[in-house]
Amino acid sequence: MRIYILNIFLLLILAVPANAKEIPQTLTITNSNTWPPYSFTGENGEPRGLLIDLWREFGRRNKKKVEFILTDWSESLELLKSKKDIIHGGLYKSNERSEYMDFTEPLALPLNTRLFVSTKLNITKLSELGNIPLAVTKDGYAEAYIREKYPEIQLTPFPNENVISESRLAFATDYPAAMYHLHRMGAHDKFYVAETLYTKRLSVAVSKGNEDLRDFIEKGMKDIPDQEINRITQKWIQAVSITPDWLLPAAITAFCIMAGGFIFLYIFTLKRQVAARTKELREMSQTDMLTGLYNRRRMDEIMQHEFDRFRRYNTPLTLILIDIDYFKNINDTHGHTIGDDVLIRFAEILISSTRKTDRIGRWGGEEFLIVCSETTSDEGALLAEKLRHRIAEASFPAINKCTASFGITEINKDDDFTSLFARCDAALYSSKEQGRNKVTVV
Repeated sequence: MRIYILNIFLLLILAVPANAKEIPQTLTITNSNTWPPYSFTGENGEPRGLLIDLWREFGRRNKKKVEFILTDWSESLELLKSKKDIIHGGLYKSNERSEYMDFTEPLALPLNTRLFVSTKLNITKLSELGNIPLAVTKDGYAEAYIREKYPEIQLTPFPNENVISESRLAFATDYPAAMYHLHRMGAHDKFYVAETLYTKRLSVAVSKGNEDLRDFIEKGMKDIPDQEINRITQKWIQAVSITPDWLLPAAITAFCIMAGGFIFLYIFTLKRQVAARTKELREMSQTDMLTGLYNRRRMDEIMQHEFDRFRRYNTPLTLILIDIDYFKNINDTHGHTIGDDVLIRFAEILISSTRKTDRIGRWGGEEFLIVCSETTSDEGALLAEKLRHRIAEASFPAINKCTASFGITEINKDDDFTSLFARCDAALYSSKEQGRNKVTVV
């Protein structure tokens, strides 16, 4: 019996691979420090973003401590060449990177990379750029992809944080990051999306040959429930609840007031920086990340403000509710990526064809709402007809042509928001009943 037990013990020992390596208790994750909303350095130097929250959840579930090294994108790649236990928190798999990295199966995090073009140009796809330089992230996936697929394109690689600039005529980058930076610069109306270059899913990578660590990560990521991944994704991509951290600026302010003099000037500067950062985050929380328009939350705030103005000054107010005709057929026939491109193009037409005083928002799905202050229903009808013609004449990605239906109503003294919107919705329904591509005023 003793010999039998000893043999079993020896077999168990031999069954363990000779090169098996213990997973470290602390996982060190690297990524870009300027890639919002995926990974970036916050105002206090702390790591923030979708991937940061995902890795913290991974560490909690797998009882591992997680630390982050957020740096320049190129440097984050170099770290995997020089340090065996470094983990890249999320990137695209490529043949070049596979020479020194081992990748997990893709995560449930699809990402669109798109071509952004200045409104000074009239370009609909990458091949039309000609001699116009295209800004891309140095050592990024887009750089390698475009060099391979479009060798004639003149690329200008920049560090990740310098790709998006008002001085560029064209750049290619990930859509959520581009929208964040353009809104921060107040330049979202100076560029349009000309083409979606590709849609891929992010993977995690480890240094070449570190299969045990890769397998451990792959299993741990699969064990995170879909609803938890969706919660983290919605938090950052939809930007529904972003709140700045006021604690440290407040503490610094109190300290500087006591110091006086020179330090008071420092406080003033710091407050301005915090206010600017707060404004950026507020813009993210008020913006539909796909189209760049106001989201429904922000439109509710605008409506409340306009109701207050109407009650106080009795100025006219008109709503225009718009629905893209047969949009479900577009998604079913061409897929949701093309559907997203149609929504983006639709939003661009609304922005370019309305007045600066008109507030435009994505109300939900394929519905859009325009709040026209100091505008009568007759004036709103003229604007809607103009938009209807522009939309019908425009060219849309893949589907070419598209139409929309419009419902219009003007506020009256007995209205609340529910009655006003119900009337506008009824007008839109009437346009659909009449065969769509119509404008109805109620």
